[in-house]
Amino acid sequence: MPGPVWADRRRLNWRTWLPPALVVLAIASAAYGLYSCLRRGDRSTIPSEEQFQFYMAQLESDVPAGRVAAVNVLTESGDPRALPAIREKLEDPAGEVVGAACVALAKLGDRKALPDIRDRLEHESPAAVAGACMALAQLGDQEALPAMLKLVEDEDIAIATAATRAMAVLQCKVAAQPIVRQLKATDLGLRMAAIEVLGHLGDPAAVAPLEELAKASGAQLEPPPTEEQVTRLNEAIRAALAKLGVAAGGTEEQPARPSTPDAQPSSERSPP
Repeated sequence: MPGPVWADRRRLNWRTWLPPALVVLAIASAAYGLYSCLRRGDRSTIPSEEQFQFYMAQLESDVPAGRVAAVNVLTESGDPRALPAIREKLEDPAGEVVGAACVALAKLGDRKALPDIRDRLEHESPAAVAGACMALAQLGDQEALPAMLKLVEDEDIAIATAATRAMAVLQCKVAAQPIVRQLKATDLGLRMAAIEVLGHLGDPAAVAPLEELAKASGAQLEPPPTEEQVTRLNEAIRAALAKLGVAAGGTEEQPARPSTPDAQPSSERSPP
């Protein structure tokens, strides 16, 4: 049964309490996400019908952050009744809401929404385009690959980063060359994404650029990276090179050869 605070919500002055309420809503969204991960066998995380209806109403909040939080909470609930309303958010005037709806529909496995999500790759909002990239990758949409490949080198950092990471999910080998160029990105997040994705794609042509970057991994980043960030970059480079078959010392790992008499030094061979 809902408590007295919940029952008295209609008497609240929302103009006064809306900012802190949105903070609480965002925290609730993250908490529900964690809770649903811990309860993998039960996606129903909203305990009451009244609260479900509350979050459905929040989809029409005047504040985009409130709509984003409502989309996230309803997605984690797994309640199929929310699906049509989340689809409608693909037409939301706020790009961040559109992006959240794209990701939500992918989490819900809504392949019927694929054509509409593909269309969002041409949205004017970077947040919407980035969300569409992540969603299409999660849905394994090969048809959208050509369009997303062009976005790997987009001028907007959020779009380029999302498209770059999508290439790893979709295992798009032909993306290696443009992603190599992103190793020189001045944005830390984009450079880190490029390093990690090149390791996943497994293209040997990425070895030399990664080894070159390892000599000064934080060069030309804006703002200049902290010591901790440089350490993370170097660790990511080593991990990517290891996936590409390059040992820590910079040499390619060779498979071990079986020990045979012919492989022994001549001084140790038995006389005929």
